[in-house]
Amino acid sequence: MAGAYDNAEGAAWTVDNVLSATPLSEDVRSRVIADSVGGSRSARKFWPEFGIAEDVSANLGRIAVPVLVIGGANDKVDGVEMLKTVVVKGLPDAAMTVIPRIGHLLPLEAPGEVADLIVAFAGI
Repeated sequence: MAGAYDNAEGAAWTVDNVLSATPLSEDVRSRVIADSVGGSRSARKFWPEFGIAEDVSANLGRIAVPVLVIGGANDKVDGVEMLKTVVVKGLPDAAMTVIPRIGHLLPLEAPGEVADLIVAFAGI
């Protein structure tokens, strides 16, 4: 992961093989790749070395509002089991929904479903 976003080819492979479980439109895919390689080198280096390794689970209980956790059934980064056993378990007032066939890029792979879930949860 440390070099996944060093160039467009690495970012494309990561998008296609790790982050998404369904094909993205070419426009969306191109924007994700450009965003992935467009940040500073230090930011791209920081996330895999430090950011992703930080355990914030002990602070989840401090969130005192209702939370909807939306997981992608085929998410290879934050899998459904981890969301259930760590995130939902650690939140005092959480509900969870899993979208079938979707990977880590939920808002890009299933924007309508994500929006509908949020609207229904918020009661608007």
